[in-house]
Amino acid sequence: MGSQCAICLCDFTNPVCIPCGHVFCSECLTKFIAERSDTDSAEDGFKATCPFCREKFPIAIPNLRYLPEKFHPFVVDPLRKVFITSDNSEKLELVSRIENLEKEILDLKQKNASLESDRDQLQGKCAEAERLNQVCSEDNRRLRADCTIAKMQASVYGSRVKNQEKTLDEVKRSLGIATESLERDSRLRRAFETPFDPERARSIGLPREFDFNFSPQAISSSSDSQIVSDRPNASETTGLLRDLTLGGTDARFISTSTSTFSFPNPSTARDVTTDASRLEATSG
Repeated sequence: MGSQCAICLCDFTNPVCIPCGHVFCSECLTKFIAERSDTDSAEDGFKATCPFCREKFPIAIPNLRYLPEKFHPFVVDPLRKVFITSDNSEKLELVSRIENLEKEILDLKQKNASLESDRDQLQGKCAEAERLNQVCSEDNRRLRADCTIAKMQASVYGSRVKNQEKTLDEVKRSLGIATESLERDSRLRRAFETPFDPERARSIGLPREFDFNFSPQAISSSSDSQIVSDRPNASETTGLLRDLTLGGTDARFISTSTSTFSFPNPSTARDVTTDASRLEATSG
């Protein structure tokens, strides 16, 4: 027996079985018999034909109220209720499928529990990572602020260092000039403190009678860096200039009439004047 009605070709709805063994939906069979009653003969008014095999079966049921009770067991309803059940193989297959589904459901529940545990752990890690991210962001902001301040300070200090280096170069330059001037003055003083040497005078081309002791008359009014000798002789003046040059000064001859000498440093001119006066007083 199939699982579908041969009349409506659908699954059975309230199935009934007729004497030939075929099963139909109760409504489908009733409708089929009603439609065929108009074409059947009068003698067959109490019978119907199976829609499938065409076998006739009675459709009239005696009223048991008018029939003695002893005959009741022999009255059979031509239509019997049918309860559709599957065979054992189909039942076993369904049971096996149910067991497999239950096992899959159990596995899915276990996986779901594991996933929920992993989810809780990941949520905890995400919360911790978010907290650390906030801390790192705050640290990064502080570090950027510190770096900005450090760059500004480095720029200021760099400018100061450049200025200090420039000042240091100027001081070194001034110190070198001062040191050179002191060395020239020292050589000049040593030259005036040394007694006159005739051999040296002859070696530099001075006349024998030149005694190197000149008497400075005065410091000229035009510059403090000039001294005036009382020897107007040109040869003697030239020799004196050479001797002063050998002494380490930067004396420059100005005038032959008054034997005027020029010195770049006014203090050197004053020292030469003072030393010359002392030498003249000593020789006198």
